[in-house]
Amino acid sequence: MKAVFLCGGRGKRMFPITENKFLLDFLGKPLLEHQIKVACEAGLSHFVIIGNPENIAKIEQITKKIPGIKADLALQKESSGIADALKSAEPFLHGQLLVINPNDVFSSSAYTKIITEAEKASATSYILGYQVQKYFPGGYLQVNSQNELLHIVEKPNPGEEPSNLVNILIHCHNNSEELLRYIETVQTTRDDVYECALDNMVKEGHKIKVVPYDDFWAPIKYPWHIFKAMEYFLDNAQPYIAPSTRISEKANVEGKVILGDNVRVLENSVIRGPVYIGANSIIGNNALVRDYSHIGSNSVIGYS
Repeated sequence: MKAVFLCGGRGKRMFPITENKFLLDFLGKPLLEHQIKVACEAGLSHFVIIGNPENIAKIEQITKKIPGIKADLALQKESSGIADALKSAEPFLHGQLLVINPNDVFSSSAYTKIITEAEKASATSYILGYQVQKYFPGGYLQVNSQNELLHIVEKPNPGEEPSNLVNILIHCHNNSEELLRYIETVQTTRDDVYECALDNMVKEGHKIKVVPYDDFWAPIKYPWHIFKAMEYFLDNAQPYIAPSTRISEKANVEGKVILGDNVRVLENSVIRGPVYIGANSIIGNNALVRDYSHIGSNSVIGYS
C-alpha cells in the first residue's frame, strides 16, 4: 500500500505565515517529517509525495534524510485541487493507496483504523469520519445505517450541515485506476472534482465505507491552529537535554523540557515544561519560560 501525501496546495488563510503548512517546524523538524514518522509507525514505508514547483526541492531534502522509506516525488504545476494532484502523480498510482492531507495532525491510530477496515475488503474505498461539536469549514458526510457514504457536502454554510460527521482526508482506495477514471469524467465548475468523483462512485453502486475516528485531530487551516498541534507534539515528546547545553547552577529547569544543541540557560532563569527550545538559543538572566512555550533555534529570550 502506498501513502500519497498532497503537498502541492498553497495555504490561502495562513497570513502572515507564508511557509507551506507541512514545512512548519515542530520540535526542530518539519511537519512533513513528523507525518512520515507517524505513517511508518503504522507500517507504511512507500510514499508518493506531490509537491509544487516552489516546494518540491525542500520535500526531496526532507525525504532523503529519512531512512527505511521509499519516496516517489510528483510535480503538480498548479494548485488545482486534490483531483489534479492525483492526476499529476498518475504514473506512481497503481493498486491500493492512501490519500492523505499532511496539513492535519493526527495519531497513528488514524492509519491503523482505516487499514484494518480496508483489509476486510468489503468496500471499494474507505474514508475517515470525525464527529464535530461545532461548525467546521470542511466536507460533511451523509451516511446510512451501515456507515456507508451517501453524499459529501463540501463546505456547507453554517446551519446547513447534513450531519455532524466531518471528512478527514485519510482515504483508502483499493483500486486507484478506477478512482482516476471517475475523476476524468467529472464535470464541475467548483474545486470539488475529487469529492464529485466519490459521489459518482456511490451513485453507480460502489460502496465507500466511512470509518469513525475519535482520537486526536488538529487541522491547520488558520495561524492559531498551530498552537493545538504544538501542544500535541509537546505532550507526546520525551524530555531531552543535549550534552552541549549549558545550564547555570542558579537556573531552575523543571518538568518535561527539550533543550537542543548549544542552548545556554543563564543565571536565575526559570523554565517550566513542557517546553521546547531549539539549538543555539539563549535564555537570559531572570527570564521565565512557561509551559507550552516553543522557541525556535538561534533565538534569544532577553533579560527578565
